Amino acid sequence: MSRATDNAVASLLRVAQHRSAELGAAGVAAALDPLLQSLPLENDAIEARFVHGWFVRAVGACDPSVVGAAGERAEASLKLLASIAGAHLASSSADEEEALLDGESAGLVAPAAAAVAAKFPTQAAAATASMGADLAGLLSPDASAALREASAYVDASSTSAAAVWVSGPGE
Repeated sequence: MSRATDNAVASLLRVAQHRSAELGAAGVAAALDPLLQSLPLENDAIEARFVHGWFVRAVGACDPSVVGAAGERAEASLKLLASIAGAHLASSSADEEEALLDGESAGLVAPAAAAVAAKFPTQAAAATASMGADLAGLLSPDASAALREASAYVDASSTSAAAVWVSGPGE
């Protein structure tokens, strides 16, 4: 992506934030879909810090427009959270102006992942199973243990609704 794309993504987020009442929940979610597909932003550090900071906070709040009302986008949100954290770590330098997350947002990544894991353990377990150490590394030891327990539950309940959701219908 280019700097112009990063700026467009940040502008789309600003519109969705400021027009959320007019858009309604479904409209906000629809507006956010292309935005989320464009993350992580890596070409404009200022816009990246704004958008990534918003995303980390939205995930931490289990915002339904991001993680889904029933957690249907929780797995994708956790994977994206790990991707943003990874991009930030890969680009981190002594120059804070080039960082992709501000210090406060970077400190909220692990609590955000833990909040989603606590609210949607099955979806978080699926994300952890597919991402392994990348995602588990974001969590505290207690949250990682909760994810392992949820993964064991999903593995043991292959006929449960949760297992169908994780693997997809007919798989």
